[in-house]
Order: sequence, then structure tokens, then C-alpha cells
Amino acid sequence: MIKFFIYLLFILVSISDTDEISDKYQLDQSFEKYFTKENCSLVIKKYHYINCYSFEYKSPKAIAYEIEESISDLPPINERARYRYDTEIPAKYRTYRENYISNKYRKCHILGEESMHFSARSKNFIFLMSNMAPQRYELKGMWQKLLQRERRIAKLQGNVQVLNILLYPKNPSEIEYIKNGIAVPKYFIKIIKSNNTQECYALPNEKLQNQDILFYTIDCEWFI
Repeated sequence: MIKFFIYLLFILVSISDTDEISDKYQLDQSFEKYFTKENCSLVIKKYHYINCYSFEYKSPKAIAYEIEESISDLPPINERARYRYDTEIPAKYRTYRENYISNKYRKCHILGEESMHFSARSKNFIFLMSNMAPQRYELKGMWQKLLQRERRIAKLQGNVQVLNILLYPKNPSEIEYIKNGIAVPKYFIKIIKSNNTQECYALPNEKLQNQDILFYTIDCEWFI
């Protein structure tokens, strides 16, 4: 975690046809600073989540959503959705499934399929390429644990607000890219917030030292 503390000092965070937008997901007030025009090339509002998308990185900088206990208990839709590029993003900055053909990085759903598997419509949103970022294969199990954690808290508390922040190196020369100029995040930050719970995690995009999610716990006051 020492590496993370040092890295955090160098991170600058700007502290603000869509569908039938936004009567569904309402952004938590403490998350608003991540979804401003100053911080995002494009703020994409979907029915179930909001995405701060970066044209520079061709990846999200932040994605927020709510998980409701009553919804997550509904039976899943068995039909698997297809990966699609996001038509709200200008063609120059779109990403595609074939960009992620890599031996090192996988397509990581920032908003996980399991957290919104209650309808075919929500699956279509989740399988948009704008909801993906390059993540090392070794992180898949830990990322799944964090997704399970947010769903568990939703079941216990009734609902949770979730904010995912993707941190990239401040120095452009240190940024790694995959095909089509997609930047690789340095850290995946997950913030889980309810009326009675607030948990925050920092997952480095590298080979992990520990498989216990508690090892990656951070102080939420650094981000919200």
C-alpha cells in the first residue's frame, strides 16, 4: 500500500440521444465532483449509471451507479448480451471489442454484469465498450470479490451507491496503452456507500500481493 500512498500524491482530480435518461439513476451528491465537464471529456448518462469518459484515455475515468436489494434479487436474464461500441461517443474516440485482444489485459466491466442482471435492457448498457477498461487477468478474482461485496452490502442495507474511479499516471510518458490508444489504468478505486456503511478499496493494476480484499482498504476521505 505504500506505493499507492506515494502515487496518490501525484494524482490530480478535478473536483462535477441518451436514453430516457436520468429519471432512473440519481447521482449521489458526494460523487458529483467526478462528473463535471472539467473532469470528463463526455458525461454519459445511461438509465442505470453515469460514466465520466475520457477522449484522451479512451476509457472511463469514473462510473457510478446504485444497486437496490429488491432489484438484485430478481431472476437473471439468461441471454448474454453482445459487446457494442457506444454511439454516444464520437467515432474518433470509440473503442471496440477487437481492441482488447491481448495476452496481458482483459476487458473489465466497471459496472459488473451480476450487479445489473435483472433485464435485457440493463445488460445492453453493461456490454457497451465505454463501460470497459484494460485490467490485468490476475485481478479478475479480486475484482469479482469487490463486486460481490457491493451486492452483499446492498442486500444487507437495502441499497448502495457505488463509485468506481480509474486512476492513470499523471506523467503521459508513464501511461501504457493497448490497441487503438486505450490507456491502461494504474489503479481501480471502488467506493461503496450506504446509509450505514462506507467502504473504499484501491486495487493496483498489477500482480497482486494479497488475495484478501481487506488488504486493499483505503480511507474514503481521500476521495469523497
